[in-house]
Amino acid sequence: MGRCMTCLLLGAVGCGRGGAGSAVRSTVGPRGESAVSERWLSVEKYGVRMLAPPGWSQIDSRDYAIALVPAGATVPVISLDIPWIPVHLPGMINMPRVENGYLDDLKKQHPGVETSGKDQAIPGGGGGAARRIESAWDSGSARRREIAVLIIHKDQVYILRLEGSNEQAEANLKPFDRVMQSMLWK
Repeated sequence: MGRCMTCLLLGAVGCGRGGAGSAVRSTVGPRGESAVSERWLSVEKYGVRMLAPPGWSQIDSRDYAIALVPAGATVPVISLDIPWIPVHLPGMINMPRVENGYLDDLKKQHPGVETSGKDQAIPGGGGGAARRIESAWDSGSARRREIAVLIIHKDQVYILRLEGSNEQAEANLKPFDRVMQSMLWK
């Protein structure tokens, strides 16, 4: 779907996709259970990395810097979008502008969408701002849900997103929160 709506805040189009890579790390449970494979995914161009949930796979996507699916799925459920931002003066990218651009785009794509938002601690510590937006809309016979964390870090916008039916979103909320909490910047 590739919603790069935050680019609209400055009248730009297109998404930056900076070569995602991965590294595997094994861990052992607290009682010495068999190792669980954790995979670090990174977008080197932007210096951001995150852990993929165990059992999830990264798929190629022209719309997202990172797109993750649970076992057996083919449509991204958790994604990281890094919109292309044109050269600008420092401070021009602020949360009210990013949030308004995101909500405007969402409302165009899904008339009748219901949204709510709250401030969110920025993952990975380093300065910046983050806002969690929850939205829901009717799509044919199904109710769809999206949880997006809008992040501004070092004057770059990141959108970490969970999307699916109400049931899918609920089932994947813990993996999404884990991915979000694992985010680190160089």
